[in-house]
This record gives sequence, C-alpha cells and structure tokens, in this order.
Amino acid sequence: MEALSVIEGFLYSDVSTLIRLLFLGNAFIGLLGITHALSGVDSKDMDRRRLFVGAKALQSLGWFFVYIGRDIHPYVAFTLVQSVLTAGFFLEALMLLDMSGLSRRWIRHVEDAVFLLVLVGFQAVYFFCAEFVQVLAFNAYSIFLILVLPGVLFIAGSGRSPLRVLVGSLYVTAFVVSLFRGREISRAGEASRFLEELMNDASLLLFVLVMHVGSAGVLLLIKEESDKRLSEMAYRDSLTSLYNRRHFSERARALLALHARGNEELSLLFMDIDRFKSVNDTYGHHFGDDVLRDFSSVMKIAARTSDVSCRYGGEEFLLLLPGTGKDGAVSLAERIRSLAAASRFPGKAGFSYTVSIGVVHRVPSSATVDELNRLVSDADSALYRAKAGGRNRVETA
Repeated sequence: MEALSVIEGFLYSDVSTLIRLLFLGNAFIGLLGITHALSGVDSKDMDRRRLFVGAKALQSLGWFFVYIGRDIHPYVAFTLVQSVLTAGFFLEALMLLDMSGLSRRWIRHVEDAVFLLVLVGFQAVYFFCAEFVQVLAFNAYSIFLILVLPGVLFIAGSGRSPLRVLVGSLYVTAFVVSLFRGREISRAGEASRFLEELMNDASLLLFVLVMHVGSAGVLLLIKEESDKRLSEMAYRDSLTSLYNRRHFSERARALLALHARGNEELSLLFMDIDRFKSVNDTYGHHFGDDVLRDFSSVMKIAARTSDVSCRYGGEEFLLLLPGTGKDGAVSLAERIRSLAAASRFPGKAGFSYTVSIGVVHRVPSSATVDELNRLVSDADSALYRAKAGGRNRVETA
C-alpha cells in the first residue's frame, strides 16, 4: 500500500499544472517541428512535418481552450476543446498512416469515418445524455480512438521496427486504458469529482504520454526512415534501384561461403542489353535510361526473393542464383530474355530491345574475391559467345 501511495503521489498533478504542461509542451514541440522543417528535407518528409506541426498547433490550441473554458458557456467550451483536439489528433493520425506504408484508400476512409464519429459523437452525447458526468467521460477519452488504427498498423504492418512497435503499442494501450478509465470515472456520480479525477494520476499519464509519443516518438520514426533511405542510397544504384557493384560483391561473397561449406551449386547470370549505344544515339540518353529501368523491372519480376541482382556497369547486369544448377539458371535466363524482348514503350511503337546472357554454374571453392572474379569472368566469357553468336541468346560457360 505504501508503494501505491508513492506512485499515486508521483503521478498526481493539479488541473492548472496539467493544462499548462500540455499547452506549452505541444506548442514548443510544434515550434521545434517548424524549425526542423526549415532545415531542408525532401518533399515526402516535408508533407509529414506539415501534418506534424499542424497537429501539435491544434492540440496546443485545444488545451488553451481548456484553460479559458472555465469562463465560457459550457457548450461552447466543449465544442471548442473537443473539435480542436479531435482535429489535431486526426492530423497526427494521417501522418502516422502515411508512415505506416499502407496507403490503401479504404484505410483512409476508415480513419475519416472514425474522425467524423468522434466529432459528431460528442455533440450527440452532449445533447442526449442525461447525466453530465457521462458527457465529460465520453468527451475526455473518445479522441484516443482516432489513434487506434495507426497504432495497429504500426504493430502488425510490414517493415515494422522495434521503435514502430513501441509507438504503436503505446497508442493502442492509451486507448484501452482510456476505456477503463472513462468507465470508472463516469461512475463518480458528480461532475466535480470527475473533473478532479480527470486531471490527475492515470489521466495525466494518458494525455502526457500521447503528447510525447506524438512528438519524440514520431520524430524518431521520421529520422529512422531518413536513415534507412540514406543506407539504401549507399548500396543501391540510383537509376535502377538494384544493388550496386560494391554491395553485390559483399552479398555474393557471403553466399559463396555458404555454398562452399555446404558443397552446393549456385549460378550467375551476366546480362548485357544488345546494341545499347545505338539506343542512346538514336533516341537519346533519357530514353536509354528508360530502357535500363525497364530491364531492371524485368529482372525483379523474374528473379526470386533469394536471388541477388546488380547493375554491374552501364548496360551490364548480374544476377546471382543461390542453390541453382544449370537447368534452373538457363530456364530463368530464357525467361528474362523473352520478357525483355516483349517490352514495349509508350510513344515508341516500333521500338524493342533484346539482351544477351552468359550463364555459369558451379560449386564455389571459397568465398574469396578471386573466386567471385573467376565466376564473373566465366559468365562474361559465356556472354561474349552469346554476342558473337548473333545476340539475343543464352550461352553457358
């Protein structure tokens, strides 16, 4: 009991302190968001930061209305507070949905419906609920419903990280706790007791926790995505988004080591777009880039998730096939060759391109750079024979 008393004393806060904390906290967090946005970020991050700043500005304004609400007619005060806070939480939810990576239209429609439900619901409760304390309970906690869907997507969505799971869990937990808290306090029987309970202990945790999760947590998530993009730029070819030569070498050597230990065969495809120089000379380098991007898409369609693709240089590409022998490698090479020949381009009705492919397959003896270079060299020799044999062909080493 003594421990519980210590915890309750630690969490307790008077009404004025809570309101000032939430007002100033959201205001300064929004100011930090504005300052950071002015530092220069890409357009995607800029859109999110606008939503973030707008959310914090509205939430700060909402808590300001709470502060001055004691001098305003109750209905006007409720309308201002609930409408502004609900709009602020909604902007925050939109930003979180965008960050979740799930941009399906029906998800946005569900979030819009939740927003309207909360916005209209508190008006209905105010007019039709007989007991004023229940009106207070609904209005105090219904806004947490807006953050449930983004929280669930952060927890269960693809590409989640520990930070995403933590942020999503806190949002969902805040809503679950608010349900029990609202049910408990609505039984207080007196509005004065409700207001006293609303502004301390668990309620303080809910509002302050959401404020911090909606600021520090979200800003860290934005930074996490920025760091991920920077990392991608370090090992991806900017034009095709395939691995660059350096990262391919690292991934390939790891696979060579694995196959050498297991005495297992792997294959390598060395591919070159036929007469690519004439494509650039005839149609221009911009269209040549379109052809490179198209072929990279062909590779992504044909390859397995375990295969390692690379833009080796210019119009040359590599595809490493783990656990694949000659027949499987040749079959995949023929599919890539056929898909490339079937590609068509808007506005270039008479244009098509072909690729020549060299295939090598073996059980690697080691994971050294020399072993990888020999593998690439043998595939290159097979590619040379495909070129010499008339192009648009697959040859094996």
